[in-house]
Amino acid sequence: MKSGKKVLLFVCDDLIGTEILNILIPDMIAKGLKPVIVDTGSSRNVRFKNSPPEDVSFYGVGLFRDIVVPFLEERSPQGIWYGERKLYHTYRQLSEIFKLPYHHIKDVNSNEIPSIIEYENDVVGGISVRFLQIFGSNTINLMKSKGFLWNIHGGILPHYKGLLIPVWVKATGGHETGCTLHHIDEGIDTGAVLNVETVPMVEGRSILKLYSDLAPKCANLISAELAYYLAYGRSKKGEPQDDPTKTYYPYPNREQIEATGLVFTTANEVVAHYLDRFTLPFSSERSELQSLLQTAITKKMEPQSVPVLQGYDNDKIS
Repeated sequence: MKSGKKVLLFVCDDLIGTEILNILIPDMIAKGLKPVIVDTGSSRNVRFKNSPPEDVSFYGVGLFRDIVVPFLEERSPQGIWYGERKLYHTYRQLSEIFKLPYHHIKDVNSNEIPSIIEYENDVVGGISVRFLQIFGSNTINLMKSKGFLWNIHGGILPHYKGLLIPVWVKATGGHETGCTLHHIDEGIDTGAVLNVETVPMVEGRSILKLYSDLAPKCANLISAELAYYLAYGRSKKGEPQDDPTKTYYPYPNREQIEATGLVFTTANEVVAHYLDRFTLPFSSERSELQSLLQTAITKKMEPQSVPVLQGYDNDKIS
């Protein structure tokens, strides 16, 4: 039975967030929900203590935003379809394919969110998906007055709050990482926990691949809680976090990453990952995208060709 209820999906420029939405959105529609994509792109409303590591900014965000997304959207605003295989799509392509509202905003705490809620009507909640803006109290209260506000966090709470968590898991002797769906409160990664999924820290597996392994698990956690909401008309309260250390892990620097033996990804791996997700083998699209990616990576590796990246606002690929 169609509910007609709308859920805001808060996203930003991010490969793994895109992977999650490609799995989640069809599931939400099958449940009778209407996703509303709210995209802040590269805009941030806080400055992190440490900048993202350069490899994370370049391979996980810059290549995706500046090479992959424009290529895909110029080729086909509604996505590239071949027979029975549906490839992954950008946020705007998902909006076109499924006829979903798409809003591009700069700040989640501006008056844009009340305006979106008023315009869309029937909004019952929101979900932060790999989203790097911080919700202020007014936005939190507004969303909760509509129903719920959840975040999918890329780590196991309450023990691993923060950023690029696989590095900190390895640094502290942990053997598994995961994702946690939790309520959003005025802290960061501190809200009551709804559920957790885990994956093992496989030796030799890159951080990018660990996060990609988690993408379907993130979507499944959200799907299960949405099913509960539709069945009972409310969100679960969740389990309050009991973490006496209250440690929040910032972005690690290059030395801290290297000390763990982990790598975010490699040039060959990331090119193969993008091609596998967004193109078919032996297609002209694959050849063209591969050439664009390899050119951008080669340019980056040339001395002085790309400045040290200081954050997502300043990491455009020239």
